[in-house]
Amino acid sequence: MQTYQTYTGLSPAGIFIDNCYILDNLINQAQNLCHLPFDQKLSRLVGLCSEAMKNAHEQQSNLRYDPWDHCFNGPKKDYMSRFTQDRAATEYNFLKDIINSNPRLSYALQQKVGSDAHHAALFFILGFHAKLGNAQFIQFSAQPKGTSPDVYNEVLEADKTHNIHVFQYIAEGDLTRYRPSLSNIFERKLEFVESTACFSYHSTRNDGYMIAEGHERHIRRILS
Repeated sequence: MQTYQTYTGLSPAGIFIDNCYILDNLINQAQNLCHLPFDQKLSRLVGLCSEAMKNAHEQQSNLRYDPWDHCFNGPKKDYMSRFTQDRAATEYNFLKDIINSNPRLSYALQQKVGSDAHHAALFFILGFHAKLGNAQFIQFSAQPKGTSPDVYNEVLEADKTHNIHVFQYIAEGDLTRYRPSLSNIFERKLEFVESTACFSYHSTRNDGYMIAEGHERHIRRILS
């Protein structure tokens, strides 16, 4: 296990963190929240994350695009129909690449759209700088074999656990429209994903907040 006093060069949730002016600005805003009570701080941080990036999964679901349309023969489409489908296809494939390839955080912030993992990584970094909670873990939910796990954040404060999924706050009350699997995401916790580092931060008596990275399955036990 290694400990860090900075965030650059880390890859929480598999997202590489690098410096960019957008992230620097968000960090400055997060640092200004340090004095707020926990509930207010949590709400403001969720707002910062959702405003910084749209959710690629939600945007993909909103597109009127059928990726299998080209496989079927039908009436010849007029120019506007083809143009609309081509634009939708371009956007769909762009969002698909964001979700599947998980580019560095600076790219997602510049494009103003990111996957669940981008949101989790951003919330983790902003939470660290805002001194949110006693500790925070990036969590992965168990998924069927061959599919990517959902990613969310677990914040510990005053012996209570707060599960945060930025997308859930964006689409609260209408989750099944976009992501039916999110309905029981917190019941399917999986702290360790093979080849993926476990990340957390912790409040310490002498050094403020410390980020911890390790591939150990029981990172909680090591840090206790």
